[in-house]
Amino acid sequence: MILPTSAGMTIIFTLLCFPLLVFSSPISSGNFDHHKRVIAANSHSLAKRFDNARYTWYDITTGETACGQWYQKSDYVVALDAQQYGGGENCFKQISISANGKTTTAQIVDECPSCPWGALDVSEGLFEFFAPLDAGEIYGSWNFI
Repeated sequence: MILPTSAGMTIIFTLLCFPLLVFSSPISSGNFDHHKRVIAANSHSLAKRFDNARYTWYDITTGETACGQWYQKSDYVVALDAQQYGGGENCFKQISISANGKTTTAQIVDECPSCPWGALDVSEGLFEFFAPLDAGEIYGSWNFI
């Protein structure tokens, strides 16, 4: 009977263990990618809808908006808080906006430096669609469409 040498045993052991190492690798299971996709999907969907958002009105006719256009009081346009405005990346995007049991669409055209995250400064015409101007501020929900 021939007994294998220690070098031979090492080679045999390595060959037997190699498939275990390959098939038990966490990279091959895709778990890391799956978790990243789930986190990204949840983060994205959470940032799209804003409930109990504060709406105030402002005179849109005082000058050119941050997005570089001119508007009338009757236009359904809004200003985003400075962080969401982000230098204009959301200019001209459409939103669905609701309050007091009414819903309509509006366009993002301006920046509101004093607004907190998720709040909107809206044109007089848009505010009056939801409530009289003397209400000053109202609360509702909005989302990008």
